[in-house]
Amino acid sequence: MFDDNQDTYYPVLIYFQLSISKIQGIIMKDHLCTVRGYIYEQKNGDPDAGIKAGTSFEEIPDDWECPDCGSPKEDFEELED
Repeated sequence: MFDDNQDTYYPVLIYFQLSISKIQGIIMKDHLCTVRGYIYEQKNGDPDAGIKAGTSFEEIPDDWECPDCGSPKEDFEELED
């Protein structure tokens, strides 16, 4: 079906990479602290609080607080693209 020619696979790889980028853009949402302006970036997490990189905002424990000002999770808003 496929030969060993890389040209055969290249368009498929580009399509796959673009698709993954779109999926990550949909899934990885940043959130803004409305009190102090801290931005929770899902791709980074909050390692100082034990929140691993890639952890969605919804998965963060409800008692998590803004690392800058101590505001509760309820004071964050999802950032739009």
